[in-house]
Amino acid sequence: MPENLPPGSGREYISRETANRAKMAAFRQVCWNHRLGLVYFFGSRTREAMELLGGKRLAIADPLTDVDVGVVTLEPLPAGRT
Repeated sequence: MPENLPPGSGREYISRETANRAKMAAFRQVCWNHRLGLVYFFGSRTREAMELLGGKRLAIADPLTDVDVGVVTLEPLPAGRT
């Protein structure tokens, strides 16, 4: 535990691994809430997208870059939303 966060201070130290697990749990919950059976990255930024999802911090050189994401839903989309 870092020295600047003493036990009992009311502020807890969260390891990067714990934070990453929390992010993945939140991502899974979003997928569940939206009934997504599969989420995948493709295109030129696939590696960076996976690293970001895994918790790595990256410097983004081009602010206009995008990440291509595909999803497969567990249920058909409502009419007019295809």
